[in-house]
Amino acid sequence: SQVRWTREQLQSLGSVMELCAKLTALNLSECGMNGGGLAAFARPLRAHAAPALTTLNLSENAVEEREGWEALGEALQRGALPKITELKLHSCGMNGRGLAAFAGALHAHAAPAL
Repeated sequence: SQVRWTREQLQSLGSVMELCAKLTALNLSECGMNGGGLAAFARPLRAHAAPALTTLNLSENAVEEREGWEALGEALQRGALPKITELKLHSCGMNGRGLAAFAGALHAHAAPAL
């Protein structure tokens, strides 16, 4: 059985990411995350949160709501996850509206290595 994270747990994780200076990969695949959960994780991310993180895996979740992708894009624009080079999104539920919301952040060069 897979671990299921609540919104509160994901928000707490996002809040402590600035303390994770040596973390290079974070696997949140199959954790039961939806758009609200991704937003809860991304909103507290500050500039330079997880400065060494290169890989974020959000695969096998149901992140269909636009709010999650907007929140992650805004976090990247604030300078969170500055070294991210790999974003795993296999079967993550991203639809056209989510893609449009997230693409805006990438267009603004929020994550130049992606």
